[in-house]
Amino acid sequence: MYNSCPISVSVESLLPINKGQSVVCNANPSETAFNLIEAVCRKMCIPYQPHLFLRLQNGDVIRGKQSLGQAFGKKKNHFHSLELDTHYVSRIRWFGAALGLMLAMTAIVIAGTLFAKEKILWRYGIVADAGSSHTSFILYNWPEDHMEEVKQMAECSTTGGEGIDRFAATPEKLEDHFRPCLDTLAVELERHGVSDLSSARIYLGATAGMRLVSLISEENSTRLMKTIETIFQNSPFYYVPGDVKILTGQEEGAFSWITTNILSGTFNSTGSSPIRETADTFGSLDMGGASMQIAYECPEGNLGSLGVQ
Repeated sequence: MYNSCPISVSVESLLPINKGQSVVCNANPSETAFNLIEAVCRKMCIPYQPHLFLRLQNGDVIRGKQSLGQAFGKKKNHFHSLELDTHYVSRIRWFGAALGLMLAMTAIVIAGTLFAKEKILWRYGIVADAGSSHTSFILYNWPEDHMEEVKQMAECSTTGGEGIDRFAATPEKLEDHFRPCLDTLAVELERHGVSDLSSARIYLGATAGMRLVSLISEENSTRLMKTIETIFQNSPFYYVPGDVKILTGQEEGAFSWITTNILSGTFNSTGSSPIRETADTFGSLDMGGASMQIAYECPEGNLGSLGVQ
């Protein structure tokens, strides 16, 4: 019989999307590996995938409906260190060992053929840019361990010339307003062979129109944003609480400046953070329907005197 005391686990991710991130979770021995992996994914703010599994320090793997009590057995220690990994990585390690044996037995060209058939895992994300005149939903994809190769798959904009701020008094109408675009992106993902739509994480950033609503009525603003959260939670896509927000003017300007300099080649975006490639940077001027952001690099030491952020 396994121990019935609560279990505490420290889990480190080996996934390319958040490698090295660690979280601590508590669980009951009666819970399954599936329950624990779901809890870990929520804490790490990453999509849950069926192929994820946990690896113990001794190399044992726990997954699926296996109970945590059975996995940890009669160990008196109730704090365990685990690793979060994928079957994809596991298959690569297994394939490497098998390939060594194959090379000793057959021609290397066969191994090359097998490598060519290794499937690329893709990641998907949807960004909703909620401006003052419309909301644009943009679908992106990128290879699992190469986010610098991000590509735009599709884009859909709401009709009627209305930003979400126009629904401040009638937030219940927002779902019908968003529905055509949400359906369009779902069809686009399925067209590309994506059967699990929850693999696409969805975000929304609202700009000046909603900043004005917040100034007039914080209550209306909060109700409207909560309505959007509910719509995304009920959608087939993956939503993490906090991924719907109103951007400050400073954030909007900074994002525009960073994007401008990545696209112009000033920053190299092949790493986890942009690397500066040139001495000079470009300034950016972003003119929207209800605001304008100007962002540029200031000489060191002059920020205070200029009164800018």
